[in-house]
Amino acid sequence: MDQFMISGPVWFDGVNDPVLWVKENRIAYCNPAAADLGLEVGQLLPMEFRAENEEKLFSAHWKKVRWTCRTEQMGDGVLLQFAKLRSVSMSLERVNQLVGTMQVPLGNLYSAIQMLETPSVGANEKKVQMYQAIRRKNYYMLHRMMENVETLCWLEDEATALQMQLLDVSGLCKEVVTEVETLFEQAGCTLAFEQKDSTLLVQGNEWAMRHMLYELLANALRSVTHPGRVWVKVARDGHRARITVGHSGEGFSSEELACAFDVSKGVDGMAPGKGLGMGVSICRLIVERLGGRIALLSGKGGTVMIDLPLCEYVDGGQLHSIAIDHSGGWNSALVQLSHALPWECFLGEDS
Repeated sequence: MDQFMISGPVWFDGVNDPVLWVKENRIAYCNPAAADLGLEVGQLLPMEFRAENEEKLFSAHWKKVRWTCRTEQMGDGVLLQFAKLRSVSMSLERVNQLVGTMQVPLGNLYSAIQMLETPSVGANEKKVQMYQAIRRKNYYMLHRMMENVETLCWLEDEATALQMQLLDVSGLCKEVVTEVETLFEQAGCTLAFEQKDSTLLVQGNEWAMRHMLYELLANALRSVTHPGRVWVKVARDGHRARITVGHSGEGFSSEELACAFDVSKGVDGMAPGKGLGMGVSICRLIVERLGGRIALLSGKGGTVMIDLPLCEYVDGGQLHSIAIDHSGGWNSALVQLSHALPWECFLGEDS
């Protein structure tokens, strides 16, 4: 224990949130806040709190509370620092921030419409097409923003329930990657897909899982320097289906990790630069609703890993899909990736 304590054995005793130091999955130190949860020195670390593959941040359920856990290599063990995940409730400051981010696409939308009404622009077909594309892009951005707020509130309400169905998560990931591959190429980014198992069945919700994949792919696309590379890997890991989404850009900073799962602090990402906030919070809630786990990994690139419990034995006749349109008839991929795509991707899209 003294190998990682900088100021003596009580370094973390005064911290209000639970802190553990773990060696080979056994608790070597726990502060009073962790002891209040029923954890003690010498105990095997509960499975819910075990980090894998250099996970830097993951969410977990314990004692009917949602936790976010940050890990750090300390000496010959791993330090785990926990914090309670807040509900969707937002401060007025956060609401004001969200309204401010909406003003950017709203201003762009107004400017594009104004330019389309200018006679000199109307005589130039290329300019008309450009402003039409800019108009569509920013309208989709606003639609996505409002849909995300609604979706976040809906997922946070434990009284609501996802309509569950048997899904092939491997096939669904491949379908989504194929759907957005051309858009990534237009944005100057290569999108790769690796599939180790042709079929991996889980109990899920097709709309929710598509929404989750769009969010992760959009975050990855916005985080790379073009030309860049984004990849999606799907594989079996014991009794779990593992989805990994990574990119060739920079990894997660300490500031991003601090607010990645906390909607009260995050930023939706309409402005240039990386956006970890509302989208990642939605992904976390979807994964939790499906009985899985989401984690952010360390190392080069911002890698997100999702584990979902597999359905091992299934009658083939039970496999079905429920198609639900949540994008108002528009191209759902363009709506969900609108903040990450250049305006050229919206040329020729129907009004």
